[in-house]
Amino acid sequence: MKNLPIDLALCKLLLLHGANPRDIDYCNDAGIKDTLKAYVRELKEKNVPRPPQLCPCGKNVPLGECHGSKRGVPVHPRMLCLCRSGKIYKKCCLKRRYYYRESLTETIPPPMIMDTKSCPSTTELFMKHMERERKKMIAQGLTEEEIGNTKIFPGGAEGYRESQKKMISDLLDLPFVVGDPRVCKCLRWVVANPDPRNDFMWARPWRKNGLCQISKTECKIRQKEWNGWVDAYIAIKDTFSDPRSPLEIEKLMKVSWSGAALWKWCSYPECGRKEESLDTFKFCSKCQIVAYCSKDCQASHWKDHKKECGKYHTEHMLPFQIAMDTLFSTFTDIIETMSNKNLTEMTNFLDADI
Repeated sequence: MKNLPIDLALCKLLLLHGANPRDIDYCNDAGIKDTLKAYVRELKEKNVPRPPQLCPCGKNVPLGECHGSKRGVPVHPRMLCLCRSGKIYKKCCLKRRYYYRESLTETIPPPMIMDTKSCPSTTELFMKHMERERKKMIAQGLTEEEIGNTKIFPGGAEGYRESQKKMISDLLDLPFVVGDPRVCKCLRWVVANPDPRNDFMWARPWRKNGLCQISKTECKIRQKEWNGWVDAYIAIKDTFSDPRSPLEIEKLMKVSWSGAALWKWCSYPECGRKEESLDTFKFCSKCQIVAYCSKDCQASHWKDHKKECGKYHTEHMLPFQIAMDTLFSTFTDIIETMSNKNLTEMTNFLDADI
């Protein structure tokens, strides 16, 4: 070992990255020893910071920006899918837009709200709604028999909408929803506001597979109203002890004219880069839905994208849209099933369900 040549550049690199300077004393070459000690003194005098540790995955980027970050990095599309289907990720969950990420210690799936059909809190929610309606009718002087024969959603379309909005507020307070990081204070504030046009269901993609579900003029009216509510929340966010910056809230809450995310991110799965300023990413010229940060990403993704370009895609949804769409789609099915029942029938149904 004593006769092995010493790589001075490698030794300096190790010292720069935090190697113990006391190990220099083990060097048998007096000249190199003095050079290395002088190098250590120079680092201390100039207060040179230790360079960021590179990620061991081999991408030549700092660990904190890759597999060492809390959010991790997108899972490689050619690895086996983490749902244990036996298929590769690209042909399984990634095709269904279920985006896994990975860090050094774990695989991070997208946060998912529980299925309300299998969650006992759904029953609790209906009980809470019916108890509120019962108290209201008792205050109006109705008898128990009259209360029992009252429809769950009285008052026609307006009554249905009002009851639905109250249930949404209750829904947001359920334990398994409160814990979901995608359902933030801004969304809760907008839903709780009494203005009848600030329905959160407005803030969702209004274009499916490239086709508008409503007129583009109406889309832009809805965009302006929803984003106006977000700006109103930003103006008073300090009263809710919200530490996020206005820009961060905008990126998480504001919608484009199509009702999807205003701030885009790259559709190439191996990239996932987000816009740093609005309208810098370009859309696929054919479908005008899928966005890319660069021509390289578009070219790399074209082999997969061309098979379904314009057929199955809808713009990227915001985190809260995915969360509420998952939750509310199931919840709406239950509401519509029960809308023609009266309080007595509903109580019997829930008792049987429990």
